[in-house]
Amino acid sequence: AIVNSEVIKKAIMDEVAIKEIINMAKAADVALVGIGNIDENSNFFTAGYLKEEDLKYLREQEAVGDICAHFYDIEGRICRSIEERAITLSFEELDAIPLVVAVATGSEKIPAILGALRSGAVDVLITDEDTAAGVLRLSEKNS
Repeated sequence: AIVNSEVIKKAIMDEVAIKEIINMAKAADVALVGIGNIDENSNFFTAGYLKEEDLKYLREQEAVGDICAHFYDIEGRICRSIEERAITLSFEELDAIPLVVAVATGSEKIPAILGALRSGAVDVLITDEDTAAGVLRLSEKNS
């Protein structure tokens, strides 16, 4: 997911099998993605992919969430630093997929969902009624 350096990322991305998988992903008509939030309970942090200094950087950048290891703020602006170490499609490649469906629920994900929607990468959001209402409230407050 996220490696320690751009050098390691380049080595992994140069592997034939990884290139094939990335090319298949680029050619997809539909992408189903999750929306992650930024805190000590996030999957990237608990799995050890993000270090304490990464969380500090993301907080300084006012990051609220991620899609496929692309971290962004409440306005949907991408925080590029960590993205340079992520084994994933580029944000532009993800955005080029004709239909990106995101799935996320829970009050803790409301800022992350709003930022994801504002990023322009998400075409369809699947969530529950309470979370959707929270996103709408935050959007009205934060517009």
